[in-house]
Amino acid sequence: MSPETEGRIAITGMACRFPGARDASEFWDLLVSGRSGITRFSRDELLAEGVDAAEIDHPDYVAAAADVPGIDLFDAKFFGCTDKAAGLLDPQHRLFLETAWAALEDGACDPAAFSGSIGVFAGQGSDDYRRLLGTDPTVASTYSPKLLDLSTGKDFLATRTAFSLGLTGPAITVQTACSTSLVAVHLACQSLLNGECDTALAGAVALRAPQGRGYLRDEGMASDDGHCRVFDADANGSLPSGGVGVLVLKPLADALADGDPVHAVILGSAVNNDGSGKVGFSAPGVDRQAAVIEEALAVAGVPAESIGYVEAHGTGTPLGDPIEVAALARAFGPLPAESCWLGSVKSNIGHADAAAGMAGLVKVVLALRHGVVPPSLGFRSANPEIDFAATPFRVLTETAPWPREPRRAGVSSFGIGGTNAHVVVEAAPVRPDPSTSDGLELLVLSARTPTALAARREDLAGFLRTGAPDLAAVAHTLRRGRAEFGYRTAIAAVDRADAVEQLAAASGHAAPDDPPGVVFLYPGGAAQHAGMSAGLYQGEPVFRAAADELLDLHSSPAVDALVRGGDVPEGGATAPGSALVGLFIVEYALTRLWESWGVRPAAVLGHSSGEYAAACAAGVLTPADALRVVVFRGSRMEDLPPGRMLAVPLTEVEVLDRLADSPELVVAAVNAAESVVVAGPHTAVAAFAAALTADGVDAQVVGLDVASHSPLVEPILPALADLIGELPLRPPTLPVVSGATGQWSDDLTTPEYWVQHLRGPVRFRDAIQTLLAAGHRTFLEVGPGRMLTSLARRNADGASGVVAVSSLPHSADTRPQPVVFRGAVGALWCAGVPMTWPETDARSVHLPTYPFDRRSFWAPAHPHSSSPLDPPSPPGTRPTRTSAMSTPSSTADLDGVRADLRKVVSDFLGGAPEEIPGNVTFLDQGADSLVIAQLARAVGDRLGVRIPFRQLLVKYPTVDTLAVQVLSLRPTEQVPEPVEPEEPAPSVVTVVLAQLELMREQLAALRERG
Repeated sequence: MSPETEGRIAITGMACRFPGARDASEFWDLLVSGRSGITRFSRDELLAEGVDAAEIDHPDYVAAAADVPGIDLFDAKFFGCTDKAAGLLDPQHRLFLETAWAALEDGACDPAAFSGSIGVFAGQGSDDYRRLLGTDPTVASTYSPKLLDLSTGKDFLATRTAFSLGLTGPAITVQTACSTSLVAVHLACQSLLNGECDTALAGAVALRAPQGRGYLRDEGMASDDGHCRVFDADANGSLPSGGVGVLVLKPLADALADGDPVHAVILGSAVNNDGSGKVGFSAPGVDRQAAVIEEALAVAGVPAESIGYVEAHGTGTPLGDPIEVAALARAFGPLPAESCWLGSVKSNIGHADAAAGMAGLVKVVLALRHGVVPPSLGFRSANPEIDFAATPFRVLTETAPWPREPRRAGVSSFGIGGTNAHVVVEAAPVRPDPSTSDGLELLVLSARTPTALAARREDLAGFLRTGAPDLAAVAHTLRRGRAEFGYRTAIAAVDRADAVEQLAAASGHAAPDDPPGVVFLYPGGAAQHAGMSAGLYQGEPVFRAAADELLDLHSSPAVDALVRGGDVPEGGATAPGSALVGLFIVEYALTRLWESWGVRPAAVLGHSSGEYAAACAAGVLTPADALRVVVFRGSRMEDLPPGRMLAVPLTEVEVLDRLADSPELVVAAVNAAESVVVAGPHTAVAAFAAALTADGVDAQVVGLDVASHSPLVEPILPALADLIGELPLRPPTLPVVSGATGQWSDDLTTPEYWVQHLRGPVRFRDAIQTLLAAGHRTFLEVGPGRMLTSLARRNADGASGVVAVSSLPHSADTRPQPVVFRGAVGALWCAGVPMTWPETDARSVHLPTYPFDRRSFWAPAHPHSSSPLDPPSPPGTRPTRTSAMSTPSSTADLDGVRADLRKVVSDFLGGAPEEIPGNVTFLDQGADSLVIAQLARAVGDRLGVRIPFRQLLVKYPTVDTLAVQVLSLRPTEQVPEPVEPEEPAPSVVTVVLAQLELMREQLAALRERG
């Protein structure tokens, strides 16, 4: 670690949502344009929101608010929440989860792929939503207080984030009132510097609920006109606001070494408390505010005169503003007047409570990055208690460039109760870009839903139109800094314009939950063509090294031209001695190239001579021995009598019927139901082709000057057997389907097998059918062209989920070979095949973050309410134990009980009753132990059958198993019980004892499961 990075913390990712801004980009636009995020309401709007007319008419009522947009919206499925759980979850938890994920993506950090531990330090504002839940009688009567507390409590914000995102570092909830978020940043920095975690999330959230209404002003604290005039003579307080902001923090040395994007650098921070040295508990104090700023500067190791801007706490109160300026002046000392700008984001968005400090820090980070300082709004003349001329500070009232280097700023946040925090921040270090131009790149995108994937494509296309970072950096970030989800798109683009065009036309693919095994298909003779791998040879070092390995053992002008490119000598492309050798070398090099991308075969199948490459991949033959066999076979075939092969689009039965009059011809291959290859002497093949043409059958001559798999090859079979008998053949190390038999085969280690392999027909259709029967659905052609992938699709016979991918283009395909290969990588990735992405010199960059597929969730009775959270019974009623269900009787069948149970379960987990699966456990559907405990009670109350919690968790964990038990316990006749009177509220002791008993049952049940 160098002195320049020691003790420094990089801000690698950042995301936020504040009044008037849905993200950091909109927040910066609001700030730099000098706009306000405060909304003013008409009387009709307030009445529509349910505000009482008497409250509106109160002389202290201010019809303004700084509301955060869309607090009822949440992507529940992204975080694995059921509809009901999402509705109970405090919007502060929901927005923090989404913002935390967006911040991680902005910092190019995939938690699942990150090798270290990630901590989370977070706090939240008031518990408005919990109070709303408690005042709704149906919610309060349906869900236990403990479940509501878990869904809304401040204590669980950090741990819920850690659980939902899979973070294993410290998860600490921070609560210091208004300074919460900046204290969270300080604690996260300390945790990183102490080595407790490797990356940390730090932030806070505060939301008023419900929104869309004003407030009653409080003299000296809350503004009487909905404006916050920080440091101004007319300042009379702030107004309630909210927001959410999250930073991703990492030691600067690690961030630079890992090529992370860096927004800014935290040089130092400090936290203290006023103690009793002030006039009252809620009052600020000069001494400790000055001390915390001095300490932060000392930790940062920079002088006060190097600070160009201070983002003040700035509540806009007649008392607080002079005290803050006095503390700043004491900490900075006697510096030149107007040498440091001063401002506060509260003039734009009001007081964001626990997120206030984060709003100021995000503002400063954006200003450092853009080199521009936004203005503070509403400042006309200074508070008479502030003598700015005697300080270094000047309130900035217009947007101004920030030319000073290095750009440094301080951010203050002071909480009611006296916890003070100050952070010193510097602009990100300038780093030379290691990649300066576009080139072929594979861009991969994924999302949890098709809608989100489409939005992700649009967002990336819009980003690329700006001409921002080069394509290599974009591709690197998408591969390294994004989680891989089930709906996927991949494109191979040569520049940004190409990428934008392809993104507009790209479609999405659903990858299976479990990674599929890939079957490598190796084509045989006739797939080869001049320069069939020249593009890969030039552009892929792994391919080139593998090809050279074999070309050093055997080559010729024709083979060299087939593999490396160039002019092929006349006849060299179809002569077996060069065609088969060149094809084998390409297939071997492709296998090595795919392995470098992390793609290894789950099974192999070779067509004709392609089976030598399959045997090599399976470890039966070494590459050198396999090449020796191919060279022998190819060269000896050139000495055979002239022969040809003919592809006939008829069934095997039809071809055999026609061959009755052509005894010199045989079936050489059955490739598909209506695709058969005939082989034999040249003249006989020509005559057979002419007869087929006369009958309207369009047969095609195979591009290889030999009659493989026919009697014509018999003269070379003894010598082939002798050669193979000399070689050390080993049992295959992976499954092999024999092209000669069409079945799984371990019998690849005898000369007799390879003799029959050359003499007998290729049973390719049978081989594909064998693979499909074993569950294989993903096929990769490891060779030039698309013949085998086309045949795999044809032979699928309607099987679902078949994916067939070609590695190289056909001879008639003009696309560059590297583009086709990268497209094949993308196609396999879209099919769910894991990839080992290559290391590059590119660095990660800030890209558009996940476009959440949100829906409205609001449990309390309020205009925001949404149907997924409608309670199971009307307000104020308690159902009889059978009235909500189908009436049971002695003849009640199992389907009826299942339907009843689905209604109960849907009330707790959400979704329509008919969508509740019968054979999936309640835990796997998203319930936890508390929900299952309540489910057990509901089954007793509504179906009249008591099932202990432990049995519901262990013995009857699904609708189907529970239905059988319920039916068995029901009496032969049931009469609906009358509605029971409301029971008095249980005592605290009763509740505690009940909770302890529940915990004992849960622990016992979990022991039985584990």
